[in-house]
Amino acid sequence: MKKKMLFIIMTIFTLLVGVNNVNAATGSAGMDYSSCIAFADGFKIISNAQGSYEYKYCYRASCQGGTYTKANMTAINGFQCQNGNGTPYRQVTSDGCSKYTGTCNTVNQAYCTKVEYVDCNRNADGSKFTSATQGTTTQGVVVPPTTKTPTTVRPTTKVPANTTTKNPNTQKTTFPTIPIEQPTTKPTTAVVTNNTNIKKITVNDTDIKYKSTKDSYTIKLLYDIQDVDVKVELEDETSTVLVTGNTGMPNEDHEIKIVVTAVNGDKKEVTLKVKRYTNLSNDCTLANIYSEDYNIDFSKNTYSYKLKLKKSVSSIDFEVVPTEETSTFSIEGNEKLKNNSVIKIDVRAEDGTTCEYSIKIKKSSNTWKYILAIVLLVSVLVASSVLLYRYLKKSKGKYKYE
Repeated sequence: MKKKMLFIIMTIFTLLVGVNNVNAATGSAGMDYSSCIAFADGFKIISNAQGSYEYKYCYRASCQGGTYTKANMTAINGFQCQNGNGTPYRQVTSDGCSKYTGTCNTVNQAYCTKVEYVDCNRNADGSKFTSATQGTTTQGVVVPPTTKTPTTVRPTTKVPANTTTKNPNTQKTTFPTIPIEQPTTKPTTAVVTNNTNIKKITVNDTDIKYKSTKDSYTIKLLYDIQDVDVKVELEDETSTVLVTGNTGMPNEDHEIKIVVTAVNGDKKEVTLKVKRYTNLSNDCTLANIYSEDYNIDFSKNTYSYKLKLKKSVSSIDFEVVPTEETSTFSIEGNEKLKNNSVIKIDVRAEDGTTCEYSIKIKKSSNTWKYILAIVLLVSVLVASSVLLYRYLKKSKGKYKYE
């Protein structure tokens, strides 16, 4: 009865201590990376003297695809009960990360903390923990089993009180020693790496073509764009990445910092230099191609023309008028014009878009004059021949009668 009462008193005391400890640490939201990591616990062995502990976590909350996702920044850490309890009683007592749950509409990320009360003297269902069990995995860390020395079961003969042994010379009966085998589990440890390598960086889903030999990149953004979505793909999933300066950006030159931290603490930093520009025009059309000497039936959406010139003309004078004043143009081929020559007008818009207009030259020639002269000459020759023939024929008949 006394032992039962003592157990009840100790249980109540443990619960009271646990309740007092619950309020000792509080989870927070909207923290920076350094404060979040400083708040979080590393690997913790909860001793038999402690019995319970408030384990503290650090999470990174990101808004991606309209939904919050949370990544445990202390995933390689964890806790272990010294008394061998692999499934202790656990209860979240303060969750600053509850703010980042469900849908979201802002592309950003933040850090938050959470506190969990752990009682090694109780099982997960709240019942009292009585004996250590084989090793189990807690918070990503495999807890090695407790090794016990094999014991020997040795049955003995119990002599009742107030009795007399009839034969004092009777020897004590003994049995062979039977060892009790204990289960063994090969302990594993978390791998500590120094891998800070980056595979890919995108800004608003645009690949910046990251190279491991380059740690500074320039990106161009329109004025009034204050937030961009920066995604970093790492080689080692156990490493963490922190992006700063990609939200609330000013309308001027700016820098976005990307810091990758490996498990062993090694860091790599990449800088994105933001350059601002106005909304550039992409209109590369012409408003007119005008010549005082020649009629060009121009239309801004017609890019090919034909023009007849005299054979003696080697170049023409015309005026080019871009639709946008910010556009530029160049003229090629307006020298030593021949039949079938092509004059090209290349127009470049402010954003680099190009349009090409062309004028194909058709030259007049004197070929028809030569053809006409030949026709006249042939006609004269034919007429002369006919007249000569008739004259000779008439003359021949006349001399015959004489």
